[in-house]
Amino acid sequence: MVEAAGDQVVDLIRLRIEHIELGNLQAGVHRNLTGLEAKDLLTKLGLK
Repeated sequence: MVEAAGDQVVDLIRLRIEHIELGNLQAGVHRNLTGLEAKDLLTKLGLK
């Protein structure tokens, strides 16, 4: 998305997404949400 605007990302630090802490998750790695994280996220999005 940034490249499409003609820019480039030099450094990116992911700390959290909404209320979900990412901890020391390495670049290119993902983890599954816990049941509580998923439930809270759906509630915040108005989907549950």
